[in-house]
Amino acid sequence: MYAKYSVMGTVIDDTFDIYATYEECKLLNDAFQRWDEKAIDSLPMYLKNLFLTVINAVHGLGDELQPSEKYRIPYYIKETQTLVEGYMQQIEWHAKGQTPTFDECKKPAIDGNIGAVLLCTLLGMGEDVTEEALRWLSSFPDIVMAPMEICRYTDDAISYEREMNAGQGPTTIVCYMMEHNLTKNEAAAKFESLADESWKKLNQAYCLRPTNVPAEVFNRFVNMARVCTPEYLFGLSHGSTIKELIGMLLLKPFSI
Repeated sequence: MYAKYSVMGTVIDDTFDIYATYEECKLLNDAFQRWDEKAIDSLPMYLKNLFLTVINAVHGLGDELQPSEKYRIPYYIKETQTLVEGYMQQIEWHAKGQTPTFDECKKPAIDGNIGAVLLCTLLGMGEDVTEEALRWLSSFPDIVMAPMEICRYTDDAISYEREMNAGQGPTTIVCYMMEHNLTKNEAAAKFESLADESWKKLNQAYCLRPTNVPAEVFNRFVNMARVCTPEYLFGLSHGSTIKELIGMLLLKPFSI
């Protein structure tokens, strides 16, 4: 389920960043906010296909759940709408030549991705996830916020030049550089520090603030933070890199 949702999120992201015009992005965002098949009437054909594929896939995930678990789907519809709205906000800034503040830029970059990236890992976890737990996690406590911050800060510190060269709008690190008049290296060092602070917040939430939420749920968030660092630092989109890293972690001996 998470793999399906992640692929859909990537396609939506690339559509806003690369393929769709500004006007098409507005129409697509409006369609997602309505979440109604009738909304496709105003879309060009390629966006009709995308929109219908996404909403049918999300509802299809619901078909894989037990009857007692289907209450989760409205949470994911809402988070998908929030994700798309965040993409639209970034397109708005870019189209109007505006540079938001760091806090303004951070909201869609971090807050807007939390539900789609993190909470959807819980969709098929069975009885480990109760509605009470999902409602609490949807309020974005530290155990949810910190992993997304770690992923965002690590990603931006590494990929912002590539994204800017591709003509995308300013990332959080660029906004931070401009707001605080820092060099690229100074901003990258600051983002490493921000990621370290988020790790402290995550460890505290995981180890020192017990709740009624099962540990297995918390483990999903901690593991997401763990995997994002090598993912961004070593470029795990390349098969040879993955093979080498797995070998280093699991197969090759090392001295202690």
